[in-house]
Amino acid sequence: RFGGGLGRLHREAIADVCGKNSLQQRPSSQILSSLQTAEKFKVQIDKKISKILIVFGTRPEAIKILPVYELLKLCSQFVVEVFFTGQSPDLAQTRFGARSIDIDHRLKVNRGESLTGFFGRVISEAGDILSSSRFEYVLVQGDTSSAFAGALAGFAHKVEVVHLE
Repeated sequence: RFGGGLGRLHREAIADVCGKNSLQQRPSSQILSSLQTAEKFKVQIDKKISKILIVFGTRPEAIKILPVYELLKLCSQFVVEVFFTGQSPDLAQTRFGARSIDIDHRLKVNRGESLTGFFGRVISEAGDILSSSRFEYVLVQGDTSSAFAGALAGFAHKVEVVHLE
């Protein structure tokens, strides 16, 4: 237990991973939630600035990506963009309590579209996003069509794919 606040060691761990200026004006509960998730992964983070595209489209993906997204946003080494594929269209308007994922790119939902049509559009749009800027990583979660298409687009554009399970 952290007694409702964020302990000195945890603040130092975030500062170590993300840099000294990464704790600017963030509520302790938000930092703590993200840190607890990050501790499970024990990721070694390079100190250069990296651009990451997060691709997701379903509620389970969003729930698992949210704490990682929050931690990446805390770190000054990362520029994060989010591509929402709209597999769960109502999710675009949803908040998780006081927490949310800011969406930078949205795929227009076509009701009644075939899976192959959807898949092709996700690959195409993700490819356009990856081509428009220099991304070092594409982060996907799970085994959905969005995750597969995002990973395939990353591979095709020679961008490192990070799979979160």
